[in-house]
Amino acid sequence: MSHFCAAAALLGANLCENDTPITAVEMTFINHMAEQGLNFGTTEEYNFRLALFSATDAEYNKINADETNTFTVGHNFMSSWTKDELARMVSTAEPTSTTTDADASVFSGTPNT
Repeated sequence: MSHFCAAAALLGANLCENDTPITAVEMTFINHMAEQGLNFGTTEEYNFRLALFSATDAEYNKINADETNTFTVGHNFMSSWTKDELARMVSTAEPTSTTTDADASVFSGTPNT
């Protein structure tokens, strides 16, 4: 779908007869793009991000349908990110120590009374 068609659909106009109809999840994605200020430069990138968003949306719907949950989940700025992009944001690397031997001596021994 072209960006023009998506924008027209957001306003409720079906100006692109030859395009496939917009699904509910795509409309949610279009709203997500507007809320997050996202703009994808190519149709390929748009479709790629839509697929990621759709998978996230399906997972969120599954979680929210579980009546044993006492919480709900929803979309945020990371909803169309790849696993690699998420991994860069949430690193599991061990933190490096910035404490020197001199600092360590301050924190060892008997506390002041």
